[in-house]
Amino acid sequence: MANSQSSIQPLSRRFGLLSKSGFEILAHQLSHLDLDRYFFHILVLAESARMLTQKELAEVVDFDKTAMVRVVDYLTEKGYLERKVNPEDRREQFVVLTAKGRRDAPKIKAAVIKVNQSAMRGISPEKARIFLSCLDIIARNFASLPKEKIHIKFRKSKTESAPGHAVRGNATKAKPGKKPKRAALDKKVKVGIRKTGS
Repeated sequence: MANSQSSIQPLSRRFGLLSKSGFEILAHQLSHLDLDRYFFHILVLAESARMLTQKELAEVVDFDKTAMVRVVDYLTEKGYLERKVNPEDRREQFVVLTAKGRRDAPKIKAAVIKVNQSAMRGISPEKARIFLSCLDIIARNFASLPKEKIHIKFRKSKTESAPGHAVRGNATKAKPGKKPKRAALDKKVKVGIRKTGS
């Protein structure tokens, strides 16, 4: 029965569940940072041999222009990025890491490596190489097919209030005999999927 169910569910669903779980683990590893998403964008900029424009960053991480504007706005508000006008073409803007971004990039890289190693636990190097090679083949196969553009957004979710508490804003009001308790962020990640414009 399990094999039958496995054969009929979309392969993309299995990838999606793994992706959500992986982001939850990564969010937990990096919960001490003032950031809960777009970790990969920080790494791309940190590892790049040259400054990237907003358009080039979008191409590297495979984001559309509109989505990339929101990402850069968010990371700028968090103090991780800043925009700099290209002196050779003032119509272009470079996106560069701030001191805060440069400081936290190694922490993000270490967490990503740790999560990747955990995912591959019990898998031999040869099988891991074959697995990654198969992912590349699947990506090429999918790239050749017609598709609808969608936007997938991962964000950290808030916990429900504890028993005996009623939530008000960011705090909880205790019932008689109970101590007040602040609502906390858990390590769950909410996934939003929507179709994007062309």
